[in-house]
Amino acid sequence: MRSRHHIIGEPATPAAHSQGSPASGHSSAHRWFPKGGLGERIILRLLLFFPVAVFCATIGWALFRQPPPVVTPAFFDEIFSSAEAGNADAQFTLSSLYRVGQRIPKDTAEAAKWLKRAAELGSLPAQYDYARMSANGVSGVPLNEAEAEKWYKTAFDRYKKAAEQGDADAQYRVGAMYGNGLGVAANGTEAVKWLTKAAGQGNADAAFQLSDIYREGKRVRANKTQAATWLKTAVDLRRGAAEKGSAFAKFRLGDFFYYGDKSRGFGADRVEAEKWYKMAAEQFREAAAQGDSQAQYYLGQLYANGRGVLKDATEAAKWYQMAAEQGHIGSMSRLIGLYSSGNGVLEDEAEEAKWRETSAAQRRAYARKVSGGGLEVTYYSGMIWVFSGLLLLSLLISLTLSWMIKKRGIPF
Repeated sequence: MRSRHHIIGEPATPAAHSQGSPASGHSSAHRWFPKGGLGERIILRLLLFFPVAVFCATIGWALFRQPPPVVTPAFFDEIFSSAEAGNADAQFTLSSLYRVGQRIPKDTAEAAKWLKRAAELGSLPAQYDYARMSANGVSGVPLNEAEAEKWYKTAFDRYKKAAEQGDADAQYRVGAMYGNGLGVAANGTEAVKWLTKAAGQGNADAAFQLSDIYREGKRVRANKTQAATWLKTAVDLRRGAAEKGSAFAKFRLGDFFYYGDKSRGFGADRVEAEKWYKMAAEQFREAAAQGDSQAQYYLGQLYANGRGVLKDATEAAKWYQMAAEQGHIGSMSRLIGLYSSGNGVLEDEAEEAKWRETSAAQRRAYARKVSGGGLEVTYYSGMIWVFSGLLLLSLLISLTLSWMIKKRGIPF
């Protein structure tokens, strides 16, 4: 009978090698697990029970870790519910929100899905937009000229009927479609006729289009005087609409004057821009004080850029913070940048991380909303795969260690 000393400490003899002793052929194992009595046994025990600990921890994580909380603004819930119920207007609105990322994460696939649904249910703006996107293969809609032509023709026929009944927006659309040959043969005379009718009813976009047509000589004879006249009319119409309109309309007009429009020969006018930004700031402030997160966000932008108000990074951060606390994703993104740079607030990695995680949770929440809970299913399915993978890994390691112990004859 071998002594324990021989099993643990003595090198094998040539005879032992020929008889397949535990030490034969295991130089690699010997290198990684040198025989050392008590220390070796402790290390092996730890290695053997480590997979079990990982296994138990994984079970706990899978069972008790909850997905991020859902924080969906009420307005989104209302629009989404209405869209799911088959309201074409709500579907078109939802598509627009996803396309531009207004208040919710930008998602071109969702935008395309809801836009097509709205078009199929008869939403005229959706039919026109879906045709335009199909023609260009943009915003999540695949390029398909046949599909584009089909929807353009459908939209044109319906816009034409509305235009003949005096609808200004329909008149603008019909004029633009005649001008570009969309859904109908191109016709410059018809384009000018319908665009003029729309502009006469106060449609600024129609007036801009007329200015473009005369400036470029697009299917009509070029006329710089007419182009300039219609450009002035368009600006005046937009100004008049902004005076009666929302704070956002004033904000957009401020942007128009601030940046100008070089393609139309319209130079920037910072004095005029400041006037409109100031008016927008006053209206935004009233709405922001009543808790409107969108107004708080835009007021924060005005303070951050010093437009319509004195530039004040601290004040900008205050309004962004208020909007972010109501779930406004754009404001969260702004706060992340501010806390990272220390602009308007003290540089704070913890706050930056908090808002980064909150923003990510908000995006996941919207993803769960649009997938009907699909993300939760994916989440827990993923946990099952992680659980299974770690279980298999634990068994593999345990079996490997058991084999090594048995082959080397180490007391356990």
